[in-house]
Amino acid sequence: MFALTNRADDNQICYNKTMRLHLLHCVNPVRSFGLSVLVLLLLTALPVGAECNPATQLCNPLQANSFGELVQSLARALVAVAIPIVVIFLIYSGFLFVSARGNEQQLEKAKKTFYWTIVGAAVVVGAYALASAIVDFARTLGGNGG
Repeated sequence: MFALTNRADDNQICYNKTMRLHLLHCVNPVRSFGLSVLVLLLLTALPVGAECNPATQLCNPLQANSFGELVQSLARALVAVAIPIVVIFLIYSGFLFVSARGNEQQLEKAKKTFYWTIVGAAVVVGAYALASAIVDFARTLGGNGG
């Protein structure tokens, strides 16, 4: 349930998730549109392939020639960053289990840390699988993944 309001003083669209006035989350549509256009221009202005000269141009670091390749590169980068973080939090939760020594509060903290680490790992793996499935589906439609 969201309550939408429009604040005329700063041209922002606000919504209230919990129906409390102090928890308004506001979005400025002009800024959002401007940021979207800027990101789009940056992504389309990056040269791909061998024609890039790093001395005079901003080169595409992902070397993606289609949107599908870009999605796969971003998914691989996400997994490469997130999996080591998951391993660190698994080790940390194990340390919390060992150091709890029967203290119920510390055990509860260790259980929550372990639970949310597993949830985070599932989200990362699921996002990678979903991105790969979408790109493969787009390729089967004949769009070459882009």
